[in-house]
Amino acid sequence: MEKILVFEGTKVEMQEKARGYYQSIRGLVLWETGREITVTFAKYGGVRARFQFNALFSGAAAQFIVAIENANSGLGVLCVYEGDWDSRLAMSYASRFVTKCFPSTTDKQKRGILKELGELMYTVLTEFDSLVVERFKTKELTAEVRIDSYEVLTDIEWIEQIMDESAVGTGISSYRVLIERNIGDSEYVAYIPALRLGAMGRDLEEALQEASALLKESISEAINRGLPLPRDNSFIDILRIDTDALHMRMGDITSEG
Repeated sequence: MEKILVFEGTKVEMQEKARGYYQSIRGLVLWETGREITVTFAKYGGVRARFQFNALFSGAAAQFIVAIENANSGLGVLCVYEGDWDSRLAMSYASRFVTKCFPSTTDKQKRGILKELGELMYTVLTEFDSLVVERFKTKELTAEVRIDSYEVLTDIEWIEQIMDESAVGTGISSYRVLIERNIGDSEYVAYIPALRLGAMGRDLEEALQEASALLKESISEAINRGLPLPRDNSFIDILRIDTDALHMRMGDITSEG
């Protein structure tokens, strides 16, 4: 399988590009199936991803059209492949495209986005191409083995492996940094959840520079030792505490004392 077209743009622009590709093979399509879905990740702060995946056969070769769009920003990537399907190659490119379309998401969020895309690909591909069935027969036993070559697309551990390989190949890794200003002075603390470490600076710029240096040092050490790169699985949530109720409770305890 080889990549024959990559286009970045809005949903409308990608649709126009896809129509142009269809027109170039008009009359040659013998079989086609596809799906389009929009997924909202409420636990990721409302990140919305739109996917389209089509598989078609023109008689000479199979073609696969993948569209990944950040529905919040409206920007996405369209990619067309030709030839025998290659799950590793497709997911590797998808990982890079998701990083490009969702630059502010963590690794955990990107993994969730890719899992949804992988499940869509699996659904379409199993419609497009039946499972391979192999039958074995001996004097004592008759067996039937069904080989599902697309199931790997839904394997979260395999997706993580592809993400690691893609990150090394592109040099792109994103890490969340939490900023806190110390009360009473002008110092800032930049905390890096992926490392469980923080860096301090006399101002925000210096704190971020120190955090960047800390990250580069940790990544370089991991590469030199042949270890996986630090992974950012952090996300932000809010805890609400009824402080009035606590004040009342502590007041009752003080009164009883």
